Amino acid sequence: MLVYDIVNNEYATDSEHYGIPYPGVVVIDNKGNVIHKHFFKGYKKRVKFTGLYSQLKRNM
Repeated sequence: MLVYDIVNNEYATDSEHYGIPYPGVVVIDNKGNVIHKHFFKGYKKRVKFTGLYSQLKRNM
C-alpha cells in the first residue's frame, strides 16, 4: 500500500488502522503504475465492475 501510495491517512501513524484503505478498486498497468483508484468510505457500497470497466475502456 505504501509503495503505491494507497494509504488511508485519516488515522495516526501509530494507530493499528493507519494505512488500511477503504474498500475499493485499484488498477495497476503492466509497468506497475496505478492508473485508477476508487474507494468508498464504509464497507456496504461496492464497485460495480462492469461500470468501472466501461469507464476505464473509454479513458484509454
